[in-house]
Amino acid sequence: MVTESKIMKQLIVIEGPDYAGKTTLVGGILKKKNIYQHKHAAHKNFKTEKEHHLKIDKQAEIDYFKTLEYYKTIDYPILMDRFFISSIVYPRVYNRIYDTAYVKASDWSRLKLIFVSINNRKEIAKRMKNREDLLNLDINRIVSLDNEYRKAFKQLNFPFLEIDGSEEFELKIEKVMEYINE
Repeated sequence: MVTESKIMKQLIVIEGPDYAGKTTLVGGILKKKNIYQHKHAAHKNFKTEKEHHLKIDKQAEIDYFKTLEYYKTIDYPILMDRFFISSIVYPRVYNRIYDTAYVKASDWSRLKLIFVSINNRKEIAKRMKNREDLLNLDINRIVSLDNEYRKAFKQLNFPFLEIDGSEEFELKIEKVMEYINE
């Protein structure tokens, strides 16, 4: 049995490409556990994909630093739908420059990373059809993002839990809850 104090001050981050099911997974975790969810610039509503990427590039680094400073002052777990791994992955796929020096300069000892992968092309196509947003990415771009996430995790050498985005929802939640409580 894991006590509540064991998970205090964890930074639980769900990472993965668009359409992987990160936000749905976050919602499921929030229903199971009393955790504060930090929403950052990536979860604002934008009118176009171009506006989305321009705003994210400008806001993300500021927001990440603010989050890290805030994280140092609290003693309860925070759940985030994306954080710094995305700031490494997306510039690689979209050919943008981004400074990630803060990744190496930060204390990640209480970080719990969860990678939601999605490289099943049929599942991606189904989700793209069902989702009504402005991203309109092609399947190859999603697969490229998924591959870049794998490279980033390997490069950073952080421990993480990989979840197959196409798995049954309750199984994903169960795996995540077990990982958080380790």
